[in-house]
Amino acid sequence: MFKVSETIRKYKREILILLVPFVISTSVGLISKPVFQSEIIMSPASDSSSRIFGSGSGLQNSIISSFINSDSSLIQRTLSTATSKSFLSSFVEKYNLYSVLGLSNKNDKWAIQEEMMSSFSIEKIDTSSLYMLKMQFNSAQLSSEMANNFVKELNSFMQQKELERISKNIQSLDERIALAEKSETRKMLYNILGSQVNLDVVISSDPEYVFRVIDRASTPIQPIWPNYLYLYILSLIFSTFFLGTFYFFKEKLSKDTSET
Repeated sequence: MFKVSETIRKYKREILILLVPFVISTSVGLISKPVFQSEIIMSPASDSSSRIFGSGSGLQNSIISSFINSDSSLIQRTLSTATSKSFLSSFVEKYNLYSVLGLSNKNDKWAIQEEMMSSFSIEKIDTSSLYMLKMQFNSAQLSSEMANNFVKELNSFMQQKELERISKNIQSLDERIALAEKSETRKMLYNILGSQVNLDVVISSDPEYVFRVIDRASTPIQPIWPNYLYLYILSLIFSTFFLGTFYFFKEKLSKDTSET
């Protein structure tokens, strides 16, 4: 017992340097709010428009393509929409997440976008065509519910935008048919109109317009933060650095003293 106490007194500075970072890390972990993360695995839905005008003449298909806008990537447009102020604001408003995100001004779309961007991410899984959505909140149940709702609302948002565009196309075609003088032109326009109507029916009947859910989010059991292993590894790095710095200056001071 006497030897142990002597050892402690002799190396009390070194022990203090080693213990302080671990105490700080533990304290940070204890006072931190838990963060739970839920994950969803999704696959891109098949392109409905390709099924509608996959057959037909080249001229007819090119005109239909101009209405359907098939040259743009639906997935890329959806990923951009997922981070847009318009979609995120509507999502937060529908599920009343203002207090959860710590937002006091419900009209500040920039703040809503910033807070939501720190709460979720959508990434493509390497070497596959699958995507993963990750949603983080301080509540385990809320993180899983909002993850599932996010995909549902994103599909619905993109579906509604596409249906609005098709409706405008149909209206435009009706006007062009009324003005067409040649029977061949009217026949071609009627064919395009039929394709647009069919496309409207197909998209309207598909709730998973962009992403199909492969694995729904389930309520996480353990929080991803605080991560005590990460904190203790970080503490060990700091302890080693501070201990090395202490011995460096101690050796330097001892050397300077001996020279004088």
